[in-house]
Formats: sequence, C-alpha cells, structure tokens
Amino acid sequence: MVTSKLRYFDEIKHKGDIIPATFSLLQQQKALHKPIAIGTGCYRHHALEILSTSGILPLVDVVVTANDVQRHKPFPDTFLEAARLLGVPVSHCVVFEDTELGCQAAHAASMDCYLVRDGIISEFRAFKR
Repeated sequence: MVTSKLRYFDEIKHKGDIIPATFSLLQQQKALHKPIAIGTGCYRHHALEILSTSGILPLVDVVVTANDVQRHKPFPDTFLEAARLLGVPVSHCVVFEDTELGCQAAHAASMDCYLVRDGIISEFRAFKR
C-alpha cells in the first residue's frame, strides 16, 4: 500500500501550489532574518522536491520531514524537532497549518498556531499556557 502510494506521488507532475499569503509572510520574515523551519508529513525526497520547485527551499533554515521523527502529527515531534534544530525555545515559535491535525500537533508542542484555510490565514489559535 505505502509503496504504491509513493510511486503514485512520484508520478504526479504538479504537486501543489504556493499559498500566496504564507509565501509573502515567509519572504518578509526571511528578510528580517527570522529563523524559519518547515515541518511536514511528507517524506524527505518529496518535500525537498516540492520546496525546491516552488522556490521555498532557499527561504528556510530547517526542513523536518516524516523521515526525521518517529511519531507524526498530531504528535508534537515534528515541531519540537524543528524548534530544536533552529535553537529556538518552543514558546517563541508559531506554526502555520492547513490541517486540524497540524494545529493539534502545534498545541501539543506548546506552540501558537495560525490556521490557513483556502489560501487565507484565517484564524489564530493561541496555546493556552
């Protein structure tokens, strides 16, 4: 099952679009020299392909993928690993997520989260400290 899913994903030419609102914010934060990570449930080779093709990869300092953690979203491991690699305390991190599982993972990591729906940063979800 997993092998056929990966093969199918490899065969897809167009693997997604940039979300203008988050891409613009990414560019702004990079210009301010903010440390930036991407935490994704994709396998590393897929993530790097997508991020390279879209022009996002040069804007990030760290990429954490499904290959880098044992427990995936909604567990916090992806975001905790990203913060660790960046050398940033989790209380200083904010996550932009387009799924409920991702928001759950952000809060499990003690991080605030912005929910992105239909390409729009639509809702701020503060972690209750």
